[in-house]
Amino acid sequence: MIEALDNGYFNLPRNANAMEIARRLGVPRTSFVDHLRKAQNKVIRTIGPYVRLNPT
Repeated sequence: MIEALDNGYFNLPRNANAMEIARRLGVPRTSFVDHLRKAQNKVIRTIGPYVRLNPT
């Protein structure tokens, strides 16, 4: 997930796509996307309880 963040994957508009980052890392795009989704899921599950405590 840090690689995606450092390479502009989460910028709007994106500075890099999954294929570009996976190529830089030397891994298949599908593996990169799978690991990224797992990391995103962990982050969302971790902050979920705090978001529920402080609704806006």
